[in-house]
Amino acid sequence: MLGEKTKSGISATILVPVVIALLAGGTVPWWWNEFFANSKSSATERPTEEVITPSTSDGLKTDQERDRLETELRAEKARQNELKAQQERDRLEAELKKERAKREEAEKEVERKSHSTPPSQPQTNPSQSFSGIYGQARLDWAALGVAYTAVIETFGSTGTVYVTSSTWPNAIVQQDLILQYHQGSWFYVGYDPRWAHNGLPVLYSPDTFKLAPSPIGGWSIVELCDTQWVCAPVTTTPLR
Repeated sequence: MLGEKTKSGISATILVPVVIALLAGGTVPWWWNEFFANSKSSATERPTEEVITPSTSDGLKTDQERDRLETELRAEKARQNELKAQQERDRLEAELKKERAKREEAEKEVERKSHSTPPSQPQTNPSQSFSGIYGQARLDWAALGVAYTAVIETFGSTGTVYVTSSTWPNAIVQQDLILQYHQGSWFYVGYDPRWAHNGLPVLYSPDTFKLAPSPIGGWSIVELCDTQWVCAPVTTTPLR
């Protein structure tokens, strides 16, 4: 630049006479050291640029931190999924328990009804001089698409009936009977249903057989209803 050339020219102008004087045996003037000391310090004092080199350890720490965070996120997601799955399992189990409790209660209710004890004394109507019928008869009826056949044996105010159906032809349900009067009609009311071959209780709605006077004299069973209010007409065939 122009300033640097001028400074160099001045230095050369000063330097030449001084060098000649020294060669001739002279001494260095008093300002010599100060001039060149300032020149040297100006030449040597140059700003240095600081170069920042990224640390390898810093990069390693960043990678490790990222891996750790990813691992934690995966673990948290897996934990949330497992929690949702457990909640769903608990919900299904609670529903199953509720349904099981309802079913057991319904079965208990049916069993309570089927084992209800009859009254100690049959209900009678003073205006009726009827004490039941004696003998055996075959009964046939159909209800809800199922055909039933029974053999009934009565001894006046009590009796026994043996029932089979088209859905279980090789099994027989036995019931005890008691004569009852209700709202102007007579009935043989069944109770304590059980398997005929071993006497064990069975889930079967006891039958109630309605009696009516026969056109040819005597009494006959004309209708049947169970405790579930399923009713059907009955065909009676005397056996003895």
